[in-house]
Amino acid sequence: MRSSGFPVVVSALLFLSATFPSPAEDKPLPEAVQHLKQSYEQALVRSTALLQAGYEDQMNRLEQKYTQAGKLDEVLAIKAELAHARDPQAPSDPTKLPPEARQLVAQQQKAIAAAADPIRKSYVAELNRLLVESTRANRLDDAIAIRDELKTLPAGTTLPPLGSAMDTPLSGPAKSSIPVTNTTKAREGDAVFAAAQLFKPDLFHAIKAVELVGFHDFAEPPMKRNNGGAEHVPGEHAKTAWVSSGKGMIIWGDYDKLEPGEYIIVYRVRTYDAGPTDEVAFLDVAEGGNTKSGLHPKGADLPAGAWHEVPLALKVPEAKNYEFRLWESGKKLAMDRLYIFKVKN
Repeated sequence: MRSSGFPVVVSALLFLSATFPSPAEDKPLPEAVQHLKQSYEQALVRSTALLQAGYEDQMNRLEQKYTQAGKLDEVLAIKAELAHARDPQAPSDPTKLPPEARQLVAQQQKAIAAAADPIRKSYVAELNRLLVESTRANRLDDAIAIRDELKTLPAGTTLPPLGSAMDTPLSGPAKSSIPVTNTTKAREGDAVFAAAQLFKPDLFHAIKAVELVGFHDFAEPPMKRNNGGAEHVPGEHAKTAWVSSGKGMIIWGDYDKLEPGEYIIVYRVRTYDAGPTDEVAFLDVAEGGNTKSGLHPKGADLPAGAWHEVPLALKVPEAKNYEFRLWESGKKLAMDRLYIFKVKN
């Protein structure tokens, strides 16, 4: 029987936290790092949830195979391993697993480590920048706390309890290692861009600097909406978020004229009830009704209970009007703000 999305996320987090050392607790992390760490943990959840779901499916099929063959010891060993995958405190003896199951365990461990590695590298780069910044500013307690956090990371990925990753929305003064110029009223622009880098690190490798040139609140004009209503949602940056469980196009507009260049468009959204393999939404940027950049995130990309900053890369060859759209698949979704960052290389 397949587990629901939430246990899958929990088991992936528990696997990672059991595999690698725990963070140091001697000195509290500065607020900027706490918010950055929340984003890092959310990125790890996104990168491992589908792996965990696939792993459990394969182990369940093996369990059925050995059940039909009447091999009790193998069935009990697989059941124990599945329980251990969901809770590392549960006992399991890999030596008792049949060869196929032992191979699956080894493959899963390698896959999770590979998925976490680029996210860890981005996190380490941000921590190193903040370490230097804190030391130069003579905030030595902050610098020591950051250094202690870094010491837990070189061998792999670390995670604290699930609650701090998923229940507390990302907000506050986290900073991007890529300089962000921001003359808008969206003061959180730096924190949003830092979180977007952890969502999809490969989009940002060649970017040296950006400017936040605009933003839109999804629940306010000039954005247009269909199906749903404005609600206060914890962690929102706008006055209210637009919350909907509809299907089809829910948000569209505002036909902004963008000058030639490269852009990162960030959608800030929150899910409630999507399983890891569920289609959640389609986010896109369109010109003349045609998609120029888009993404189909699944539940594993947007774990429930937290805000997520979802980036899209956009190239604008000539000045034209562009539209920002969001389609839903029937899963409940809160939509906060859309941010337009122009690359300033």
